[in-house]
This record gives sequence, C-alpha cells and structure tokens, in this order.
Amino acid sequence: MTLKKHFVRVFWEVSMACGALLVLLTVFYQAAGTRGMSLEGMWRIVLLGSTIVLRGTSLVNFHDLDDRAMRINYLISSVLADATLIVLLVWYTPGGAYFAGRGWFLLAVYVVFKGLFYSMNYVHAWISARDINAHLLAMKNHTER
Repeated sequence: MTLKKHFVRVFWEVSMACGALLVLLTVFYQAAGTRGMSLEGMWRIVLLGSTIVLRGTSLVNFHDLDDRAMRINYLISSVLADATLIVLLVWYTPGGAYFAGRGWFLLAVYVVFKGLFYSMNYVHAWISARDINAHLLAMKNHTER
C-alpha cells in the first residue's frame, strides 16, 4: 500500500475516533444532566482523538506497509501525534500561555530529541542485525562440519 492511501485511511480512522468520542461524551453529558457540548469541548475531542489514532498508527502496522514506508509513517505520525498533544496542552490547560511563550525553544528541543531517538533506534537495529548475522554465520559454519 502506498503512503498516500495509508494516510487517507488514517484520516478516516481519526474521523471515526473523534465521532465515537463525541457520541460517548454527549451521552455522558446527557446522562449527568450537567451541561451541553461546547465548541471548545468538541475541539478537545478532535485533538484527543487525533493524538490517540496517530500514536497507534505510528507504532503498529495496520495497513501492511513495507519497511521503508513504515519508517516514514512512524516519523510523520509520531510527530503529528506529539504536535496535536502539544496544541491540546497549550490551548486547554491553565498554564498554556506560559508554556506557549517558550514554544519555539521547546519545539527545537523536541525536534532534536526526536531525531536523536530515531537515529539511536536505527543504529541499535543495525548493530543487532549485524550481531544476529554473525551468530547465524557461526551456526552455519558449525553445522557444516
């Protein structure tokens, strides 16, 4: 499957998750009889649903992507999930304005750490693959005797 088709499916999954959360919250509000749904509450649901679906999509290969596409998907989906979580925290928490004042610095730190994490995983996988190949070659040479 191509990345374009994958992200179209992810868009529909995000839409379904947000709709399901919206229905559950509306039923909860009606049962509690406290208040109606506000526009701010709906945006919170959209951001929360997006964060949940994008985080799950970044970690699990639901749509049978090849290795290269899965790496690209992980990078894009995890950054989008973290960005929606940051927006949710900035807009809808009491200390959001204080947090947003340092936004560029925090974004730069986030990008650096995300890059380090991704490169560390790549190097670790490469070293593990090299060790496994050496072990398999040793086993093959031992069984040939």
